Amino acid sequence: MVGITFSITIVAMVLASSQYASRVLRHFMRDRQNQVVLGMFSGIFVYCIVVLRTIRGPGEASFVPALAVFVTVLLALVAIGLLIFFLHHIAVSIQAAHLIAAAAAETHAVIDQLFSTELDPDEDDGPPGREGEEDTRVWVAVPSRRTGYIQGVEREALVALARAHGTIVRMEHAVGEFVIEACPLVSVAGRPPDPALARKLNAAFSLGRERSMAEDVGFGLRQLVDVALKALSPGINDSTTAIHCVDALGAILSHLAPRRVAEHARTRASAD
Repeated sequence: MVGITFSITIVAMVLASSQYASRVLRHFMRDRQNQVVLGMFSGIFVYCIVVLRTIRGPGEASFVPALAVFVTVLLALVAIGLLIFFLHHIAVSIQAAHLIAAAAAETHAVIDQLFSTELDPDEDDGPPGREGEEDTRVWVAVPSRRTGYIQGVEREALVALARAHGTIVRMEHAVGEFVIEACPLVSVAGRPPDPALARKLNAAFSLGRERSMAEDVGFGLRQLVDVALKALSPGINDSTTAIHCVDALGAILSHLAPRRVAEHARTRASAD
């Protein structure tokens, strides 16, 4: 059963990767029901191996633990039920509508977390700053110490560092963008920062090999766009899946439209 279950999982992942996009595989890996079933099967297998070591063959020292054998049979019946449940669950999980709905629901949750404040209809939410005024400050770039995608930023830490050193810190890349080592990560107004400050500024950014949904709403949109483009490719030609993606994108944008987006400039008051 363990072999069958893992084989089904691998086949479903290969099918989803070729039919939709490789980025949707993260939903299979994070699916709690898949994790529970695979964990249960692995645990039952390990239990059976442990019980098998206590069973001795015929002879004077023969021993068969009756209670352990009863529990093993009971667990085998549970495993059969889990296998039936897993077959149904995996058949539903690889459907396009389910994957699209999962990606959209995760994006909605990130929007609620990052942009919890709704806009006032009578308030002008235009971009801050003074248009037409030239920035005469001298900016010194702070290079990145690593290469990868920006997965998160400790904005409060950046504000605290700027206040402690009496300067202005400007982010050169947004969350979700790719940064190359030794390329500008942030810029500091005025004199060049000392090595300790540059190290602390780099520590405020979390970089990884791939984008994450933790603070990146755009990654959720990217997943849906990738599925839609794959569906419209000549090899797939599935217009219905593309329509599902467009509907989900419209729902996400409608959910995001009345929310207050993060400030362009942050001070201690806005960070608090």
